[in-house]
Amino acid sequence: MAASKGKKKGLYLDLRLQIQACTRCPFSSTRDNPITGNGEYRSPILILGPSPRKRDDEEDEVFSGRAGQKLERMLQSAELDITKVYRSYLIRCFSGRDPQFGEVPAFNRCQPHTTALIKLMQPAAIVVCGLKALKWLILRWTSEVVDEHSFYKWVGKAVRLKEVWGDTKFFIIENPAALSKKRDPEAEAKSIEGLVGMKAYVISHQKGEPLPLEMVDLIRRARTKSQQTTFGWT
Repeated sequence: MAASKGKKKGLYLDLRLQIQACTRCPFSSTRDNPITGNGEYRSPILILGPSPRKRDDEEDEVFSGRAGQKLERMLQSAELDITKVYRSYLIRCFSGRDPQFGEVPAFNRCQPHTTALIKLMQPAAIVVCGLKALKWLILRWTSEVVDEHSFYKWVGKAVRLKEVWGDTKFFIIENPAALSKKRDPEAEAKSIEGLVGMKAYVISHQKGEPLPLEMVDLIRRARTKSQQTTFGWT
């Protein structure tokens, strides 16, 4: 067991170094800090937001400031400790200084880091924060069309896309950064309800008796040639 833990720590440290040295896209030349992640990498829970804001870049922190405070309060409402989960972004570098290079291309360049992190952690649950993260990580592989108005119906849900991510369970919540700027008690309450359900599932998973989930099973659309090797997950 000790050897296994030591190997996992070594792989985690290697991944952090790879992210810090990454120059896959133009954002790497304007960032202050590439966001590797914060928290417990051995956790069964991985929280993924879309991309760093300026303050995150300056402080080298996932969901810094009011966004982090909002996330911590939401987790506390679900009786979860923010220090016991792992938080990261799908894009690791702040994009504001290079508006000519889009976020979607940046996500594609960062994808190997995301895949490596998920393979390393093997989390029982991944919490997906906000519309962009949902679209980039999951819905891009499907025929689902979701915008800012229809995203609300996804908040609090559990989803799975077996053809891409195997049996990994994704739990959708509102982006804490968005909730810290606007008052949306319904979206926040639905997000917390989703976190409560996620926690119950993770505990049951650890006991070897996973609870049945009310889950949306998504279907992968026909792949184009360029999509066939993008993730390399399955």
